[in-house]
Amino acid sequence: MRYLLILLFIPLGISAQSKKLELFFNLNVSTLDLKSMQQLDKLKSQTGIVLIKSVTAYTDPSGNDSINIPLAESRRNVVVSYLQNAGLKVETSSAPACNYPSNANKLTNHAYWRRVDIVYEIASEKKTLEFNGIKLTEDQKNLQPIPLTIEFENASDYVKVYSLTELDKLFQFLNTNKNVDIFIRGHVCCMDDYEISFLRAKAVNDYLIRRGISENRLGYEGYSNTIPLVTPELTEEDQQRNRRVDVIFTIK
Repeated sequence: MRYLLILLFIPLGISAQSKKLELFFNLNVSTLDLKSMQQLDKLKSQTGIVLIKSVTAYTDPSGNDSINIPLAESRRNVVVSYLQNAGLKVETSSAPACNYPSNANKLTNHAYWRRVDIVYEIASEKKTLEFNGIKLTEDQKNLQPIPLTIEFENASDYVKVYSLTELDKLFQFLNTNKNVDIFIRGHVCCMDDYEISFLRAKAVNDYLIRRGISENRLGYEGYSNTIPLVTPELTEEDQQRNRRVDVIFTIK
């Protein structure tokens, strides 16, 4: 005999992300038909990581333990095997047959107990983000600035032409990853000059806004020559490396 498969997604009180999938069987049936296999495949294809917390099989109250227990175990085993063959790990499983939950309110409806309950959770699959080969962290206490290959003319907030590629890369990253905000830090070489460092950070900020990045996702400040990349500045190359901006990325 074929059995009817009904899916009910019921949030559990234990976890806001937990759900229960109920598979209903016809009398004395424990085999999977094409429709039920397709529904279990749909469970596997959920967006995110599917965690099978438990599989529990029941039978209706009719019959005795010699019939009900093997039938419940058969239903449990066929569902567990299908889930495992689909690559899903089952944490726990049981077949209490007609030992119903204490809060059962449908005991008079025998068909309601010919079922297998699958309790599962969908864990979000977080994408690892990185910029310029450096992985971004979600730990707000350990956010580290990432230097950009954006350099400026001496004593100026004028961006060198070869730095436009880096500016575009930063724009493309922010445009793709809407859950990331940035704080731009401007720096100078040689001597204290807060205004130029501020204008360098602002130049990057304004470029991103012109390209369409919301100003609510951006912040900037100048740090004069207080945080050099190279010290002491012995060559023009050292000075050029200190005329820069770096960025702190925050994942929301």
